Amino acid sequence: MAKNTVLVVDDEEYMVSLLRRALTDESTEVIGACNGLEALDLVVNRHVDLVIADNNMPKLLGEKLLGEVRKLDPFIQLIMITGYPSMDVINKMLEIGISDFVIKPFNLQELQDMVRETLRRVERWRKLRKDWSSNQKPTGPA
Repeated sequence: MAKNTVLVVDDEEYMVSLLRRALTDESTEVIGACNGLEALDLVVNRHVDLVIADNNMPKLLGEKLLGEVRKLDPFIQLIMITGYPSMDVINKMLEIGISDFVIKPFNLQELQDMVRETLRRVERWRKLRKDWSSNQKPTGPA
């Protein structure tokens, strides 16, 4: 079984550090970013299976980040963390097609369980994602 890669994105460094420690295990590597632009760079340049992003961040809101990630690779699973679950945010999450969401404050064990279940989904889709990726043509300036 291939090692899964989870990207945690939050503008609060302590939260990135906490989630990296809590979610890393023998089958999961957890990388972190402190803003959406840094996270997009990681998604473009590394293999990522799951992105967990806070919504309220400077430079690029989590909902915008997850929308861009979805366009880059529809197989990457997405979990949104929000402290403000307004109808507008909920509608945007549904439009993006996120895998799940967490409302702050949250229970760390519940998030760990959610991540484990999401990574099981990643395993089920792994071969299809590989086939899809190999058929994608690089896009660049015309």
